[in-house]
Amino acid sequence: GSWTALSELQRRFAPPPLALAKGNRHVKPFVYAAPTRSLVNILKPEASTIHLLDISWGLSGINRYSAMFPRHYSVGLHSLHVAALLPKRLRLEALLHDAAEAYLGDVPAPVKQLLSEYMALESSMEFVISAKFRLTEDNADWVAVKHADIETRFNEMASMCPHHPRLPANWDPTAHIQPLKRSIVHATFLEM
Repeated sequence: GSWTALSELQRRFAPPPLALAKGNRHVKPFVYAAPTRSLVNILKPEASTIHLLDISWGLSGINRYSAMFPRHYSVGLHSLHVAALLPKRLRLEALLHDAAEAYLGDVPAPVKQLLSEYMALESSMEFVISAKFRLTEDNADWVAVKHADIETRFNEMASMCPHHPRLPANWDPTAHIQPLKRSIVHATFLEM
C-alpha cells in the first residue's frame, strides 16, 4: 500500500540517520508529542509518529523571533498567514513549511546557520513530513510558498516591531497582523 511505498521512499532517499556526538551518548533522541502520545525520534524520524494534530499544537505554542517581539507570536499563526496568501492547492504546503519546528523548536536563522547538526536534523524531519503529507516537489510551488513566507515575515515586523532593522524601508504591509490565543491558532490550523 501507500505506507509501504512511503517507507521505501524514506529508505531510499532520506538523509542518513544522524548520530549523537560522542559526548552526548546519554541523550535519548525522542520528543514526546502529547496530543497523540507519540514518541518522535529526532535522529531517525518515522512517518508513523508524525501527526498533523501534534504539528498544529506544537507550532501554535512556539514563539517566533526567539520571543523577542513585544507580544507572543507563534510559528503556527505565522503559518496561517502564509497559507492565507496562497491558492487553496498550496495551503497544506504553507501550513507545514515550518512543521519540523514543532518537534525541534524555532531557532533564529543566524543561530541555525551555525548549528550544522540542527540543520541536518531539520532536513531529515522536513523530508519525512514532506513524504508523509505528500507535499509538492514542484519548484515553482516551493518558490511561491517561500515568497509568501517572506511577505508574511515583513508584515509581522511592520505590525509588531516597526523599527526592526531587517524591515525593508518603505515596506507597505499587505496585512496587519495581531497575535491570537494558542487554542484559536490550533483550531484554525486544523480547519484549513
